[in-house]
Amino acid sequence: MTTKQPDWEAIERAYRAGLLSTREIASAQGITHGAINKRAKRDGWERDLKVPVNSITHLPVPARQPVHRWSGWRERRSDRSAHGPNASSPA
Repeated sequence: MTTKQPDWEAIERAYRAGLLSTREIASAQGITHGAINKRAKRDGWERDLKVPVNSITHLPVPARQPVHRWSGWRERRSDRSAHGPNASSPA
């Protein structure tokens, strides 16, 4: 019974290119990302991270609009008083 050995040269090229995460490389090669990290540390592989890993997923996030903690307070308060336990029933 023989097992398929991973192509460490291809893994090293993909790792050094920095375009895929170690989990993605590992999945494609049928090994664990830990095995890649261990080999990279042992052999001194360095990643080219001038372009972030999966840069397509790192799209700019739109700025959040600040929300004041009291915004809408009066509207919510008036709704509550109109429907609260002491509100008069419509006649």
